[in-house]
Amino acid sequence: MDTQKALFVQRLKAFLIDFCIFALIPIFIFNVVIVLFFDFGRLYMPMIYGVLAVVFLLFGFKDIFMGQSIGKRAAGIAVRDASDNAVIPSASRLFLRQILTLLWPIELFVLAFSRDGRKIGDKIAKTDVFSLRVQNRHNQSARSKKGIRSVLIVVTLFVLVLFLGMSISMRNHAAFHVATDTIREHPEIVAAIGEIQSFGFFITGGISTSGNHGNANFTIRARGSHGRGRMYVRLQRHGGTGADWEVVRLEFVQTH
Repeated sequence: MDTQKALFVQRLKAFLIDFCIFALIPIFIFNVVIVLFFDFGRLYMPMIYGVLAVVFLLFGFKDIFMGQSIGKRAAGIAVRDASDNAVIPSASRLFLRQILTLLWPIELFVLAFSRDGRKIGDKIAKTDVFSLRVQNRHNQSARSKKGIRSVLIVVTLFVLVLFLGMSISMRNHAAFHVATDTIREHPEIVAAIGEIQSFGFFITGGISTSGNHGNANFTIRARGSHGRGRMYVRLQRHGGTGADWEVVRLEFVQTH
């Protein structure tokens, strides 16, 4: 099969597709499923390390079949030996080229600006990435535009799914339930917008814990029986096992 050096846009498209499949999905599962059954605490960091280990292994072996991952197959490219593009590298070399996977921003920068168009992992493993279809300039241009559109779609989906996963995980956290219960019972809020009927699906904020101590903050939108409002809630947790979250700050702004 005729081959030529893969275009940067092809490699970027393949990377983003693989990133969604091999990184985003495990992280999404962690946010949506694991958090439903665990209230962070001491298990949080071990679970984070476990998810990162799974992501690293998935990326390490993603090109194991014929030098092509799912993303590379979609982009029409494959990993080959740098000195002979007809040779498929061994499994160990395919894994070795992913050794800097967790430093992907650096790898992407090197790939974009290096003279030979190879990332650091390719140089270590003596590999390169080639397109499996030789095309004329017109077809290359059309394919590049299609590739750019695909990249934009993947990036948009990545951002939406990541934001969705974060929102779902926070909505299922004990701190969020304490915050919403406090909002429902707050006399000033009830007087301004009425009985709370629903909260906005997307929320922003963050949760950090260390042992049985923790801090959380949320920006929550709510719809009442005769108005709408936006609340900023800050919570803390101190004490031994089973300690409850406590609201330490609540700000309310009525919206339209």
